[in-house]
Amino acid sequence: MFSQLSADGVAPETLPRYPGLLDETEQLYRTAAWLVAERHAGLVPSADEFVTLMDDLHRGLIVKIYSLICEADRHWSEQERGHAVELARHVWSRTLEGAALTKAMREAAEKTQSLAWRSLVGPFRRLAPLAEFVPTLETLIVRQANLIARCDGPPAESELAAVQEITREVRRAFDANTDANGAPPDEAPPSTRSETAADGPRDEEEPPTRSLAEVLAELDALVGLNEVKNELRSVAHFLSLQQKREAAGIPATTITLHMVFVGNPGTGKTTVARLAGEALAALGVLPSGKLVETDRGGLVAEYAGQTAGRVNERVDEAIGGVLFIDEAYSMVSSQGEDAYGAEAIQTLLKRAEDDRDRLSIVLAGYPEPMDDLLESNPGLKSRFARRFTFPDYSPLELCEIFGRLLHANHYQLTLAARLRVIETLTRLHRTRDEHFGNGRTVRNVFERAIMRLADRIATLTEVTTEQLITLEESDLGPLATPLPERVRIQCPACGHATDAPPRLLAARLSCPKCNGAFVAEWAELADAT
Repeated sequence: MFSQLSADGVAPETLPRYPGLLDETEQLYRTAAWLVAERHAGLVPSADEFVTLMDDLHRGLIVKIYSLICEADRHWSEQERGHAVELARHVWSRTLEGAALTKAMREAAEKTQSLAWRSLVGPFRRLAPLAEFVPTLETLIVRQANLIARCDGPPAESELAAVQEITREVRRAFDANTDANGAPPDEAPPSTRSETAADGPRDEEEPPTRSLAEVLAELDALVGLNEVKNELRSVAHFLSLQQKREAAGIPATTITLHMVFVGNPGTGKTTVARLAGEALAALGVLPSGKLVETDRGGLVAEYAGQTAGRVNERVDEAIGGVLFIDEAYSMVSSQGEDAYGAEAIQTLLKRAEDDRDRLSIVLAGYPEPMDDLLESNPGLKSRFARRFTFPDYSPLELCEIFGRLLHANHYQLTLAARLRVIETLTRLHRTRDEHFGNGRTVRNVFERAIMRLADRIATLTEVTTEQLITLEESDLGPLATPLPERVRIQCPACGHATDAPPRLLAARLSCPKCNGAFVAEWAELADAT
């Protein structure tokens, strides 16, 4: 059974809010450190040093927030001093009082003055796998600032100004278009600059080429899709090997860059196609890796003799990158003869062969119709032999997608609402058909919940910040089934799972198998099959 962690062994509901916020901030930085060190070590020079850095940054961050608010009104109240005791216990793991506390906090405040916000939150801005944590980190920072400002009564004007300044500075720190001083950067960081920059000016609309490690890190950060991730990574490794063989004077083995993506709507096909293009560009296999999306309407003309020209236009537009054809099976009519569709296929096949060294074509759509399309033309089956299958997301993965929408849009859930999300998405998953929207369905559930929240608070004369960001059970719509009494929580490190009471959701837990600590943000229904 998972055990719930808390400071000093006290039950979480009796803890002051401030230590809880400090623990949440520490957990966020540690989770980020683990994610990079264990799964994306290639993004940092040393994984061990990165873990140490993240621990130091979290400590510097919370001390800086506290110091700026307390110094704003030039008065250290008893309530603020009490919070300093908790802060010292968190940062230095010991209880300080009296002169020792005063001295320690003064020295810490002086040290944090030189720490730039951009440095304290930098890893979350620079490293793609950590981007999803940015909204959560922003919220934690603002909540701490507001708590300290109000801990001794209504905040002074200077304290409110300090909270606003912290909020502005943090948002500027996360803005990729400004440097540490808030000015536009003169040039992109070395890791994002093209190796061919010396060949001539870059198209202003063309994004800078990212490294392969950065692209694969973003791929790994996607919810689910483990087989797709492994297959795409294998393609990247194969191409990298061929480049090394060629550099050593050994004949390289060429493979087609054209692919077939099969799966239901909302399973991430377009996103993975974009990342595949970036990966090929990072390897130097494609010049730019840009993504051009189209469908039958963009390829098949209404009049005879126009289809070939339209296909060639789309291919020319995608040269150097990826041409993504959604619902590609629609190019061949299921009702019989389709001369225009057949012309589009033949033109596409010729360009796929002629431009195979500077173009990747991705045919995407439902599994069975895509099988019919490939069987309809031997040329398609031979040139598009690499197949990626995108399965429907599991209920737990759907919940994770919902959680990312929450964080990205600055919302939070009550415990009852969290249970309703799990129940709702599990029910929708169980009753799904071939048209199930997956990620799109999750977004629809999320957007409807926000609309109900807006309706619920519309008549209130005064609305608190907490009410503006908190989704309650009723916001998830009419109750279809009773809320679950047990949920199945799984340790993300070792996979150990057990049935547990719902109150453990969103709590910090300790795994009895691997002793790892984690936050159980989501779970499955205990009776899920």
